[in-house]
Amino acid sequence: MSVLLLALLSQPLSATEDEPVTDLPPAPTEDVVQIKAVCQQIALEDQVEAADMQKFLLGCLNEQLNEMGYQPLTSLD
Repeated sequence: MSVLLLALLSQPLSATEDEPVTDLPPAPTEDVVQIKAVCQQIALEDQVEAADMQKFLLGCLNEQLNEMGYQPLTSLD
């Protein structure tokens, strides 16, 4: 096992700071729009404060995108 660990540690990292760590595909825009609408409804039902809305929506969207096998978003813009 130590040989495997040593082999893994000696490999250079393939991603740079500018590259995404994931090889997942980006979500289609229409899926993002639909998921965002669902997340907004959840936020309304959960009475999420306006100050926390962007963070809530981004987290909600990324959770759903992850489950669907898509890249996470970095912002809602």
